[in-house]
Amino acid sequence: MFCTNCGMPVPDGAKFCTNCGNLIDEPSSKPSGEMGPEKSRAWQDGAAQTRVMEGGAAQTRVMEGGSPAAGGYPGAVRRGAGSGPVGDTAGFSGLESAPYAQPYEESAYVGTSQQKGGRGRIVAAIVAGVVAVLAVAAVVIVLVDPFGLNLLGPKLSEISVESAPEKIAYEVGEELDPNGLVLTLTFDDKTSQAVEYSRANADDFSFDPTEFDEKGEVDVTVSYEGKETEFSVTVDDEGVDDPVVEEDEEPELELIAIGESPRRTEYKVGEKLDPSGLVLTLVYDNGDRGEAAYSSSNAGDFSFDPSTFDAAGDIGVTVTYEGFEAVFTVRVEEDEKPTSGGGSTTSSSSNAYVLPDSATRLYSKSELQGLSNWELYVARNEIYARHGRTFQKDDLQSYFNSQAWYTPLYSPEEFDGMSLLNSTEQQNAATILELEQSRGSSYV
Repeated sequence: MFCTNCGMPVPDGAKFCTNCGNLIDEPSSKPSGEMGPEKSRAWQDGAAQTRVMEGGAAQTRVMEGGSPAAGGYPGAVRRGAGSGPVGDTAGFSGLESAPYAQPYEESAYVGTSQQKGGRGRIVAAIVAGVVAVLAVAAVVIVLVDPFGLNLLGPKLSEISVESAPEKIAYEVGEELDPNGLVLTLTFDDKTSQAVEYSRANADDFSFDPTEFDEKGEVDVTVSYEGKETEFSVTVDDEGVDDPVVEEDEEPELELIAIGESPRRTEYKVGEKLDPSGLVLTLVYDNGDRGEAAYSSSNAGDFSFDPSTFDAAGDIGVTVTYEGFEAVFTVRVEEDEKPTSGGGSTTSSSSNAYVLPDSATRLYSKSELQGLSNWELYVARNEIYARHGRTFQKDDLQSYFNSQAWYTPLYSPEEFDGMSLLNSTEQQNAATILELEQSRGSSYV
């Protein structure tokens, strides 16, 4: 069996040609030796020539220029009239013989051509349909999108400068440096986004001018996706100086005032001033206010007059700070005060105690009534100072440092863990504290 399309042999029972893939028709039932009228026309046209070899085998050569109408298909066999089983082959000497032969069936070729024509029409119909759909879609977009449906996405409506370039001062002849420029893009759907100029997107921007040939304020037009906006730069023909940043002038001190008086405001004649706790209010020429608190670290910034009291009474003490003065008042009393017991309490001079016997006898509240709040404050703490305790409050530490009998040995934490006070000292300390609290002393 042979393919009716390419003429190549096809295994028996195959549905398709193994050479060209053509669908194989059922073999013709017409005997190969019989020819109908249509076959005789092909013979007359000379499209196929046949000679009979010894043994009676028929071999065929298809002539060039053959056509389907003339039977010029590979493998077409024509048998002519004449003696012998096939026919006379005179005049065919020298012709090459075809290796195979089979009866010519014109209906097979007609069917194949019709199948090919049908496939072409289907492909053409599909292409036409796709083109029609695309054309309809384009018409819909053009007609409908003007109504704001944004079928193609939001459109850029305007641009504005969000941040000008970092460099906005130039010399004549310099080129524009757009680095740092940030644009705000506003779309027709009311959304917006920022885009910053960079090397990666530099081609999306254009500027006019890009070089400055005149000094003055120059407006630079920036274009982005068909929209324009402007920013300004300064051009100087003598070079651009770095802008001068004016530093804020330091405010000047205008006056001082007593914010808080020293904690100790009562003294005995002959005692020295203790400024601990003094706080000055500083007033500046710009209206600002500040404070200056006296301490051992800044004691050199302050001066006092008097610093030692040689007379009793209400004494005004002048404090000087950065050339400005303020005054606070202390009370100074005579060196000795009689007690209700006929004895006397000795002032806290450099070699005496407020309560000399606080470690050996108990003092009553009536005996202590004649002491000032400051003296009570000192008398209570000198019980601890005798044993070498130090103090966190500057006024106490400063006072005891001035006493010849005082030797600092222990921190407050160390002292509290040592239990060095006897019962008489503990009771006197408690009695003095009760009296201070009843008076509402500021030293408690």
